[in-house]
Amino acid sequence: MSKVIHTRRFADGKETPQEMHARIAWAGKRCTKCGGKPHIVIRVIAPLVELQRLCPEVLIAIAAGNPDPAHRGEVPVIPTIYGPMLRVSEVVACQLCAPDAEKAAAKGPSWCIVEIDRGPDPKGRVVVGWDGGETCPRK
Repeated sequence: MSKVIHTRRFADGKETPQEMHARIAWAGKRCTKCGGKPHIVIRVIAPLVELQRLCPEVLIAIAAGNPDPAHRGEVPVIPTIYGPMLRVSEVVACQLCAPDAEKAAAKGPSWCIVEIDRGPDPKGRVVVGWDGGETCPRK
């Protein structure tokens, strides 16, 4: 007797939530290493303050090479609640290349932030954060 794995499909049974996320969020992106279908996207962002302190010459080169003519000479920063950040790299990995990409991202500088976008949970679980304060959000 063979084991049957059921995948939850929606949108008229055409695609799974993971396939829809890959189509919309990672539109047209392929694996950086082998060109396969995207499974995860790994972004490394660094605080602008740390980059100014550690390697100001790199920021000057980035500002000079800004392709947007309206913002020539400016560093393209991402405003966050932790202060301005600069995207250092973005890597798309297929399911086979994902473990190697995650190991490589873990070896970066400790002052950089690594964001791994895996899309929706394939098991259909919903995870809700709670800071553990005195009042429960369900009350």
